[in-house]
Order: sequence, then structure tokens, then C-alpha cells
Amino acid sequence: MMLITRLKYLKIYLSYYGEGKAFLAAHTGVNFPPPYMLYIAYGLNYKHYLEDGERTARWIKSRFEAHIPAKGTILDWGCGPARITRHLPQVFENWQVIGADYDQATIDWCSSALPNIQFLKNELTPPLAIGTGSVHAAISISIFTHLSAAAHENWKLELARVLATGGMLYVTTQGDVFLHQMSSAEKQTYLQNQLVVRATGPEGHKIFGAYHPPQFMQAFWGTHFDVIEHQAGAMSKGKPMQDNWILKRK
Repeated sequence: MMLITRLKYLKIYLSYYGEGKAFLAAHTGVNFPPPYMLYIAYGLNYKHYLEDGERTARWIKSRFEAHIPAKGTILDWGCGPARITRHLPQVFENWQVIGADYDQATIDWCSSALPNIQFLKNELTPPLAIGTGSVHAAISISIFTHLSAAAHENWKLELARVLATGGMLYVTTQGDVFLHQMSSAEKQTYLQNQLVVRATGPEGHKIFGAYHPPQFMQAFWGTHFDVIEHQAGAMSKGKPMQDNWILKRK
């Protein structure tokens, strides 16, 4: 599977080369991640990485701002090469920003390219090197989508640990709009409101997948979080979009 991923990357890299080179030339003041790092995290598109990253950061702020203080600490758990994280200091003014990821090369690049943000290396299993109750807002974009059932539970508890009471959490998951991607057996499990895990590669990698029935997720957040908002994903330009969850630490 890793060889297939590499071959897909090379095909996309060659087809995108001219457009990508032109965009980089027009944005010489911006530190962009290496092409393969960007591809693994988001797909190889510098414009999307930069512009959609800022839009997403501002959208998250709009959902959080009624619940958060004027100053605090925000964590991007599973930050990858900082598509969202790099915009957080401007969007969450006066906040401390922390990015965390399990990939050492990614953390090394982020720390070098964005020295105004604190970046931490974590493992596939908790804990985070962050104090209990010291975070006031956290985001986790397409991270639970690549974790095992045990990791779901462990990381939910860890996020609950680092978040202060009343702290906000934004999570994305793969919901009903992804049903067409599932096998018959997976659909049966999903429609019984059970988590579906497709372990076709190393855990944490984009080829390791998890699918989340909304009813399962409502129960999953359990005693630790209140669900403030759930937006079901929809098709956009022929592609399924993930569900959005806005949660508040009890």
C-alpha cells in the first residue's frame, strides 16, 4: 500500500508541477512544507493549503467565540504541516498556540518554519506533554478518522484531561456521507451504530480508516463532553466531506 501511495503521489506531483511552481513563485515569503509531506497530510495543492487553512481557522473561531475567554491556550492535535496551526496566532489573538503531531519529520519542519508557535511530538498513544486542564480550546481535524477503536477511547480521555472545564473541542469524523465507500460488511456494522475500522495500513496513516455513525459518536463523547453542534458532512464537488463536531468539556 505504501508503494501505491508513492506512485499516486508521483503522478499528482508531475501533473501539478507547473501550477505549483507558479504559486510558490507568487508567494516567496511563505514557508511551505515539502511536497510529499503536504501530499500525505492534505493533498498536493499549495493554494488549498494556504487559503483553506485560514478559512478553517476563522470558521472554528466563529464557532468557539461564544464559549471561550479572551485569552488562553489553543491546541491543534494532529497538526500535520500546520495548515490550520500557522493561522491560529492571527485568528486567536493573544492566545498561546500549540501544535502536536506523531510524525517527527513534520514536527521538525513546523518548528523550523514557524518559530512563533510551540510544536510538540506525541506518540500514537497518550499522553501529551501538556498539563492537566491547561488548554482552553483544541482542534482535531481528520485524526480520529485514522485511529483504532482503542485509540479512540484513549485519545478522547487524553483530550478531556488537557482541556479545562468549559474548554472547547472541534473534531471531524467520517459519517453517513461515506457509506458508499464501505463494503457490505462495513455498512452492516455502521448501520448498527458501531464504529467501523478499516486497518489497511499503519495506524495514523491516511490509508488506515475509521467511520463514525453519528449515534455512536453522540454516546462516545459520554460523560466528558457536551455536544454543542453537529454538522453532518455532504458531497462537495463529487467528494464526501467530514462531519463537524463542536464539543464543550464538562
